[in-house]
Amino acid sequence: MTFLPDRKKILISHRHFWPETTPFASILKILADDLNQAHHIEVLSTKPTYREVDGFESKLSMDSYHVSRIFALKNEKSSVFIRIFNMVYYTIRLTLRMLVARYDVVIVSTFPPIVVPFLVSIICRLKRIKFIYYVQDIYPEMALMVSNSWLKSKLWSCIAVLDNYTLSNCWKIVTLSSDMKHTLVRRLDGLKEDNIHVVDNPGLTGVYSEHRPSSPRIYPKQGDLIRLIYSGNIGYFQDIDKIKILSQLVASHTKLELLFCGDGVFYQRLETELDQYSNIKFLGFLPSRRLSEVFETCHFGVVSLRDGLHRYANPSKIGTYLRNGLPVVSLMEQSSEISRQLTEDRMGVTVDVYKTCNIYQTLQEFLAQFNAVHFSEQTLLLSSESRFLVEWNRILQQV
Repeated sequence: MTFLPDRKKILISHRHFWPETTPFASILKILADDLNQAHHIEVLSTKPTYREVDGFESKLSMDSYHVSRIFALKNEKSSVFIRIFNMVYYTIRLTLRMLVARYDVVIVSTFPPIVVPFLVSIICRLKRIKFIYYVQDIYPEMALMVSNSWLKSKLWSCIAVLDNYTLSNCWKIVTLSSDMKHTLVRRLDGLKEDNIHVVDNPGLTGVYSEHRPSSPRIYPKQGDLIRLIYSGNIGYFQDIDKIKILSQLVASHTKLELLFCGDGVFYQRLETELDQYSNIKFLGFLPSRRLSEVFETCHFGVVSLRDGLHRYANPSKIGTYLRNGLPVVSLMEQSSEISRQLTEDRMGVTVDVYKTCNIYQTLQEFLAQFNAVHFSEQTLLLSSESRFLVEWNRILQQV
C-alpha cells in the first residue's frame, strides 16, 4: 500500500468486533470504515462468541481493511473459565502484536477492563505510539457497585492504581458523557480536562443490513394504545427493580403495552414473573434488521440504570432509540446528564417509578407537546453517525 504523508497506521482492538452482535462491535465497525478512508486501519479482535452469527464467513468479505479475528472458545455465558481463557488469550495476542508491529496510533477500549489498557499504555510509551484510551465504561467503579464482599472491593481498589497509570500516560481519552469525564477528573488529580474528549456513541439503525426506518412514524393520539419497548441487556447494572415497577404500571393499564427484546442474567427471571400479563411480551434476542422493524411499531424506548451508574457508563440504546424515531422513557435519576438532556431537548421523559402512578397520563402529556420535526432535527445532532465521525476525525487530525 502506498502511504500518503498524513496517512497514519492505526490499530483498533477490542474483544468484540462486527459481525459480533454487541452494539459496540457495530460502533467500532462504523469507526473503522470511516477512518480507513484517510488512514491505514488494522483491527484485532476475536471470532464471535456472544452468540451464533448467521452467514459469518460471507460477512467477512465486507472488510475493506485487515481484520484479525483470533481464536476464542464459545459458550462464554455458561462458564467463567471460558470467559477468563478468552480474555487472557486475547490479551496475550494483542500484547504480542503490539510488540512486533509498528503503529502510529492504537485505540483500545475498556473490555477486558483495566489490565489490557494498562499493558497497551506501557507498550505505547516504550515504542512512542500515541494511545487513545476509549473509555466506554469506567472501572473499577462499575465493578464496585455490584461487589458484595470486602475482599472484592479491596481488590478492585488496588487494581485502580493500574488504571490511573493508564489515564496518566495515554495520548488522548475518549469517553461518552460529561458525567463520565467529571468522574475521571475527580478520581485522578492532575488529569487535564482538555485531554478528555466527550464523544457519545451513535445510534444504530439495523447496521450493515438492508433495512432502514422507512415511513414517518405515526404517534398515538389521546386514547390510543401506547407501546413501549425495552431493548438490550437486563443485568446487574440495569436496576431490575425499576423495570419491574414500570412493568406493573404498564400491566395495570389497558392502553399500554411493553415489549422486551434482548437478554441478560435477569431476562429469564423477569419473563417468568411477568408472563401472566397479556400486555407485556418477551421477544428474546432479535437481529438488527428484525429489531428495526419492531421499533417501527413502537412509540417509546425504555432505558434503565442503577442510581449513580450514569457517572461510570452511558447506555448506547438511547442513541439507537432516537435514530429509530423513538422518544425515550428514562428511569434514571433526574440529576443525570442523560435525563436532563432528554427533558430539555424534548427527546423523552424521565419517570420516577416510585412516585408516578399514571404512566399513561405522563406519556400522553409528553405527546401532547411533541414536535416530530424538532425531534428529527435533535436526533441528527445527538445521535448521528456523522457527528460521531466528525469528532473522531478531529481528534486524529492532531496526530
